[in-house]
Amino acid sequence: MLYQAIMARRSATYWVLIGLIGASPSCEPDLHLEVGERIRPQRMAERAGPRPVNSLSPPASIIANRGGLIRLASFREDEFGVFLWTTEVQGSEFYRSEATVPTSFAVTTLEARYPDQLFVAGVDLRTGETVIEKWDFHAATGALAGSMFTAETGIGIPIPLHWPRVAPVGGVFIPPAQRSMELPPTKFEVYRGKGLSEISRMTPDPEGRFLLVQLKKNGSIFQMVPGAAPQLMVDAESSPNVLHMSLTSISQLGFDDRVFRLFDPTNFTFGVLHDPENDGIFRPLEILTYEELSETFPMEPYGDYRSMR
Repeated sequence: MLYQAIMARRSATYWVLIGLIGASPSCEPDLHLEVGERIRPQRMAERAGPRPVNSLSPPASIIANRGGLIRLASFREDEFGVFLWTTEVQGSEFYRSEATVPTSFAVTTLEARYPDQLFVAGVDLRTGETVIEKWDFHAATGALAGSMFTAETGIGIPIPLHWPRVAPVGGVFIPPAQRSMELPPTKFEVYRGKGLSEISRMTPDPEGRFLLVQLKKNGSIFQMVPGAAPQLMVDAESSPNVLHMSLTSISQLGFDDRVFRLFDPTNFTFGVLHDPENDGIFRPLEILTYEELSETFPMEPYGDYRSMR
């Protein structure tokens, strides 16, 4: 696991796999990349197999066998802007495109709800405020685009699992060179203030009802619901283990039983925030060994939500 080691490096470049659609979870180990994982470009090239060292894409043989949409996001911690790298697959052909989206703040982390909606957090260096933005992307006609069910209900209403979808905009795929220019993403400011210190990790609710954020300073985790103040869920005083843990992934035990996982690389233990009804109401943080995690929360074959994005 690379989370702790990488987060300790300042001014490092991170690549975050934010979209892998059209591939089954059983295919994911072949790619050797977990959706949401932070990884240095050199390490990414090593894990992708023999290839030019400056090539940051997954190998062509794997792309051609996947189908669908693969997207990565890169940012340089404490600097401005996000770099997006996309591969679209049609049969045996794959098409790569790149884009840079500027920011008005120094980026500290990012995470996607699905490939066309990205949350970006950072610090406004002029004011010292923490900033979180939600970016909605607008794919051009003919481009592969992801879509995801968005709940109209709030916290407290159970919602069954919904699967992300991908399809060409307009119904027919058009190669990137033949498309009209894409519009820049629409940005919504989700949070700005000094009540939350620098954010190290974020995990959006797949149905869009809330956002979990973790602070770098003390590992505290807050639940952010639109229109409400951030609510503290876990802090180091009540759960000292969270100091060394990072939010890592979301898993499904069934169609409505959801688990948000944390990982502590210092002693290889896991934290679990369990939402058994998928209603946004969590049980207290549980600390488990790998064996306990596997026994208590066995994953269904399709169960890793990140592999479905």
